Amino acid sequence: MYLKDHGPLLRSIIWMGILILVLLFWPTKVESPIIKEVLIKTHYVYVDKVTDLPEEVVLEESEPIIPPRYGFTDDDIYLMTVLLCGSGDTDGDGEYDVDFGNQDNHEQISLVLSVVMNRVMSSKFPNTVSEVIWAPNQFSPMPRWRGGLPKVKPESYAIVKAWCDAYDSNDLTVMSIPETHLYFTGNGTINKSRERW
Repeated sequence: MYLKDHGPLLRSIIWMGILILVLLFWPTKVESPIIKEVLIKTHYVYVDKVTDLPEEVVLEESEPIIPPRYGFTDDDIYLMTVLLCGSGDTDGDGEYDVDFGNQDNHEQISLVLSVVMNRVMSSKFPNTVSEVIWAPNQFSPMPRWRGGLPKVKPESYAIVKAWCDAYDSNDLTVMSIPETHLYFTGNGTINKSRERW
């Protein structure tokens, strides 16, 4: 008789107890420290199976990839070396001959190479190193090499390559002149740049 009178209350108590037990023992999200570390470092990770992960997951945050400013080829660097130095066997046959004791004057080296790249970037000239250097009546040492380019000294090539690498990596400290300077004049030992001819 007691159960009959209090049946709805008793059923409610039983259901409340079951609900409490379910909430207490309901499985919770288990986060492995490895997955947590991956989520923190990458922000967007989809993991299908935890067992697919190796014992240790180490993700390095990489710096954004910056494309080269120009993207010099070996041929570009060689041609710029010929323009700058001429033949490794002859003194004074380049725009600024570093082969014979002028290796340390980075300002003059950069002046010649900067004029080339300022022209490449200008809408007034062709947009490749080769076309700028071979343009008629532009660089006085170049006509003599139309029949075949000379050998250059490895040290001269290395100097020009270092300049080109710095330029490509957007290190504009190698630019010794303003980007508007498209011309230079001088005697091969002391050159001066300017905007207009």
